[in-house]
Amino acid sequence: HGPFTPWVHPLAERKESFFFVGHYWGLVDPTFYRMCFPLRLTKLVYKLCRRTFVVFDGCASYLSAPWAPALVQRATPRPLLIVCLREPVSQHISWWRLEQASMAWAKSLGLEEEWVGEPGGRTW
Repeated sequence: HGPFTPWVHPLAERKESFFFVGHYWGLVDPTFYRMCFPLRLTKLVYKLCRRTFVVFDGCASYLSAPWAPALVQRATPRPLLIVCLREPVSQHISWWRLEQASMAWAKSLGLEEEWVGEPGGRTW
């Protein structure tokens, strides 16, 4: 089961929570990380049905956030970290496409580039 994320995008939904990089409205406290995943009851139902239950958070952004490893350690005492590396050029092209698709999605909602506001300024 992939995690829930409020950052809904077809390429990241049900795969990346972005929790420890602040995409939960700035909340990164490990105490609340559990809210991203299915209830314990779900795990029990899987066990009763003799089905394998695996939970993961596949977030590449954690590799470039220096504070993320300590927060992951606090939230999950024995995490299993799997790192998949990709050829850099195709990775950058993929990231660029994701960013462009995100901006197009925001524009389709009526959000123009001005919605971000001045650099360093608050818009709310």
